[in-house]
Amino acid sequence: MIELPRDQRGQSYTTMFLLALPLLIVIIGMVYDLSNVAIAQTMAQNAADLAAQEAAKQINVGHFLAHQQIVLAPEALAIANATVAAMTDGQMTVRNLQLLDGGRRIYLEGEVRVHTLILPLIGISEVRREVRAVAEPAFGIQQEGD
Repeated sequence: MIELPRDQRGQSYTTMFLLALPLLIVIIGMVYDLSNVAIAQTMAQNAADLAAQEAAKQINVGHFLAHQQIVLAPEALAIANATVAAMTDGQMTVRNLQLLDGGRRIYLEGEVRVHTLILPLIGISEVRREVRAVAEPAFGIQQEGD
């Protein structure tokens, strides 16, 4: 075994640490970015659920009375987008809002975009995730508890 002089014994650990430090910083940065994506996904799902509920309140009553068909009011998509924009700081947009099952369910489809901090080093500057929600309109209910 080769014995290093007393003044050089700690230098190998310092060199190894300095070589591993950039890799450690990149790994911590990637964990940070991916945790931001997970948090944004959760926030976007909550926003989508609430936006679907808000859109479910936007039934076109005049059309229903005239034709006995359940359709959404024209402002339903704008209200859904405003709801998700407020809850996600503009990271999410609603792409599709439609009635299913003859008007018994509201289907919302959107996308959340998360800008990354460290992942651009490997070519990923933004992560996009799909978000979907379904809500049931409460026909005839005017206030909570009815």
